[in-house]
Amino acid sequence: THKDKLIFEDIQKKADEIIYCSEAYYDGCMQKRNRFMVNNSDICICYCRKCFGGSVYTKNYAKTKGIAFVEL
Repeated sequence: THKDKLIFEDIQKKADEIIYCSEAYYDGCMQKRNRFMVNNSDICICYCRKCFGGSVYTKNYAKTKGIAFVEL
């Protein structure tokens, strides 16, 4: 929605740095982004509403890397 785009633009303006993992969407780009975030983090804060999917995969990946995490 237009409101979401405005919120996204506002967040970008306030960011110290923006890192793009890909210039375009492709199969696997979200997994690449999630792995990048885990590999460059000291702690993971996760919110999972179901027992499958990208958020759960990323949480489990963080566990295998020894990253501390908080589950909401």
